[in-house]
Amino acid sequence: MSQRREIERRLATLGDVAEIMGALKNAAMVEAVRLRRYVPAQQRVVRTVEAATQDFLTHYPQPLHAGAAASEIFLVVGSERGFCGSYNEELAAALERERASRRTADAAVVVVGRRLASRLSQRMDLAGVIEAPSVADEVQPAIMRLIASLQSLPAASGKLLPLALTVLYHEIVGHSSEVQVKQPFRAFTGDGHESGDPPRLYLDPLAFFRELTDHYLFAVLHELFYSALLAENERRLQHLEGALRRVDRTREELALRGNALRQEEITEEIEIILLSTGMSE
Repeated sequence: MSQRREIERRLATLGDVAEIMGALKNAAMVEAVRLRRYVPAQQRVVRTVEAATQDFLTHYPQPLHAGAAASEIFLVVGSERGFCGSYNEELAAALERERASRRTADAAVVVVGRRLASRLSQRMDLAGVIEAPSVADEVQPAIMRLIASLQSLPAASGKLLPLALTVLYHEIVGHSSEVQVKQPFRAFTGDGHESGDPPRLYLDPLAFFRELTDHYLFAVLHELFYSALLAENERRLQHLEGALRRVDRTREELALRGNALRQEEITEEIEIILLSTGMSE
């Protein structure tokens, strides 16, 4: 009897666990559906700004890169919540590889997501930690906090900080997510072939360029954050689906074991009744 009651207790606990994981899975599914609409739209915005920036630089060349190694900043976009498998571990490993390959061990590292930050803080000093967005509506406030944190870094003093930025984040590639490394401003060279008339400006070119870089950084960070959040939710869906399957298998096994114990108990009760009947005769 005690074994069967223990199995019933475990079945009740697993039922509660399955209900919670099912709710988390549904929430991740809803968020992933929203983000699948946001990501392509934001990518189109970024491509448009990139084309305009390249056209501007072709006609109005500007100093693009800070150049000094000390100004390099790594931005790693991790997760705030769990249940997403090895999502953060893959980012941590990619960051280690990037720092080693570039020999920039002294570069500032800014982390988005406290789960990732807790892992990296054991291996290196972090220049900043930003709370990661959990839903799409939290992306813009998170970016504003990030920009404020970047502007406060000592490496930003007297340099065009965004031009030395390297971002590591997850992105959906095919049917899975992979860590991507992006340097948002490195693609701008200003070496394109001039065609047509130059853009008509109402600002000084340098002032316009500074505003344009701010606008581009804001747009590209939205793209990267949306992509990372979509990948995180897809990982969470996969992780929770696998966990739910394991819970269901365990519940089935426990239910079979409970039925077997119940049958044994019934058999014992029948035997006791038969024995008592025989003795009374």
